[in-house]
Amino acid sequence: MKISLIIPVYNKEDFVVRCIDSLINQTYEDIEIIAIDDGSTDDSLKILNELEKKDQRMKVFHQDNAGVSVARNRGLLEATGDYVYFIDGDDYLIKDACEKMIKATNNGIYDMVICKYQIENSNGRVNVPVEINKQEWDTGTEKAVIDFYYTGRKIGTGIANKMFSMKIIRENNLQFPKLKIGEDTIFIIEFLKKSNRWYFINDVLYSYCMNNDSVMHTVDISIVDNMIELMNAYNNTIVGFEDIKEARIAISTFCVRDVFTISKFAYNSKTKFKDRYRWFRNEMKKKEIYNFINEANISKLSFKFKVVYWCWKYKLPLMIVLMVKMYKLTVNN
Repeated sequence: MKISLIIPVYNKEDFVVRCIDSLINQTYEDIEIIAIDDGSTDDSLKILNELEKKDQRMKVFHQDNAGVSVARNRGLLEATGDYVYFIDGDDYLIKDACEKMIKATNNGIYDMVICKYQIENSNGRVNVPVEINKQEWDTGTEKAVIDFYYTGRKIGTGIANKMFSMKIIRENNLQFPKLKIGEDTIFIIEFLKKSNRWYFINDVLYSYCMNNDSVMHTVDISIVDNMIELMNAYNNTIVGFEDIKEARIAISTFCVRDVFTISKFAYNSKTKFKDRYRWFRNEMKKKEIYNFINEANISKLSFKFKVVYWCWKYKLPLMIVLMVKMYKLTVNN
């Protein structure tokens, strides 16, 4: 079975060679490498074109800058594989990743395979945040969607550690929505609704690299304005559910963690401490985000996320700023 490896690339000239080399050198050879240059202004496209000459399995496409969702969707249109794996241009795969992932599909029985992944920051520190306590997961039901909203973060809500069946994607015309944050989570949930069985393996096969140029470091504080759009997208995934009340509680619980994520975005933005405080104070006056998290089942939250919930519920901007600052110091040291 063939694996399509899709890599959206935007201004990754310092990292893309490492990324592509990790794909070319996979122990599993039945792959195609689809690189989508998303209007890079550096030498990324030039580098990709040179790499394409070295391996006939690689295809390079160029488009005007349109964002990662459009680039991934272009890759899906070009893909001819049985499964698809998405890799960011500054990340890389462990050498036997494709071999282990395709073996875990059990000749196509499983629609998705999920592995562990590691995080490398600029100091070289590596963490493995994914918790996998079971091997199989029956999907395609309301209960599976609700379970994902409650526990999905334990397996990762991004696409970095997941390989998807192209059959499911093609038959249901699944695409990434044009959101500035959370587009991969929506894609995963829509895939979950249409799939039947997922399989988990405990191997660390993907390396997610947090460089100074990554979104988490350069994102402008205005990106958090898209949070409400994302939360509405979550609600759209449960339209028509019979147990709509439980589904909304699960989403509300899930959104508490997203609020912490946008808090980190705001902290990472290039603004002064007092500006961050003012931003949180102003945002906490708005009802939209509070209304989304108000129904959260806090018994499902860890202590850290309970604190986040209380900060937003009781409008404590200074506490949330200090909390995120302590979190960042812990992660980076």
